[in-house]
Amino acid sequence: MIADVFDSLGDDMHIKDLWVTTSLDRACESNSEGIVKSGSQGNIASLATCQTMCERRASCMAVDFYVRTNVCIFYDVGCTQPVSSADGASSYRLAREAVWQVIHRGKACEKNNDGVKAYAMLQGQRNLGHCQHMCTQNSSCVAVDFFKETGLCNLFSAACRYPLSGHAGASSYRIDHQTKARTVLEMKQQEIQSLKASHSWSHIDPQRACVQNNEGIQQLEKSVNVEDVGACKSACEAHQKCTAVDYFSNTRDCILFAEPCAQPLFDQLGASSWQLARKGFKWDIIGLQRACQSSRESVKPLDAGRQVGSLEMCKRRCELWPNCIAIDFYQRT
Repeated sequence: MIADVFDSLGDDMHIKDLWVTTSLDRACESNSEGIVKSGSQGNIASLATCQTMCERRASCMAVDFYVRTNVCIFYDVGCTQPVSSADGASSYRLAREAVWQVIHRGKACEKNNDGVKAYAMLQGQRNLGHCQHMCTQNSSCVAVDFFKETGLCNLFSAACRYPLSGHAGASSYRIDHQTKARTVLEMKQQEIQSLKASHSWSHIDPQRACVQNNEGIQQLEKSVNVEDVGACKSACEAHQKCTAVDYFSNTRDCILFAEPCAQPLFDQLGASSWQLARKGFKWDIIGLQRACQSSRESVKPLDAGRQVGSLEMCKRRCELWPNCIAIDFYQRT
């Protein structure tokens, strides 16, 4: 597992004040807000253990703990009106506070040409502050629209650059950073944004492109024509999900990827492939002869697994995949 992230957890998250009590006698397992659990675990000795397990999940924001049955339930969104009362129920959520930046004071991302879509639309929000609060309580949310005249609040998992909707007192905002508790996902996303800000890039292959690969990696969107490889990298830096690019010097085409491939195969049209470059996280061994693919902790893999050339390649892939915090590697396959 990535030790650097959990070192940060020790400094940034595992502080009593960073957990807020939702209810001392009710759990979010039943609620009127449509919130569902992201996982659960039995035989948990204490509330502190339950909270620590949440901190180590990529996007966990809240927990229920049943003291009589020692069951811990995880949520990516914290409820505000818990209902369940059996078995010594209680509920808790991470204390959240964000610094916001304005995208546009008079236009919303409801319409845009960036391919960004809202994943949730909340009606009847009292004001902008309440809309932004709803976003900070949701691990997927990084940006909002707010329509002052209607109270509509749109939540986004990526911020648009050029909002186009200008009706009903529209405005749009994005989270710059969290000042209190952060999820593992947010820590990794902040690391990626730092790499983009410092324009840190390295070659995957100077003569091959990831547009053709055997790893199931797909491009984010259609290729765009740019002036040079620097402009291609800049396009990736401006895209919320991009961490790698292909550039074709013969045609000046640029392709963006959410994750880099390990073994690019396309070798025509002056192809080259690039990824955001980092020195690499510090890793801790979970087990030298066992893999987490089977465990008693209800932990599920992010995908079906992919062929890579080495353990180091496997680690690098995980480091640039925002949701990834641990890997299994099978030497013989």
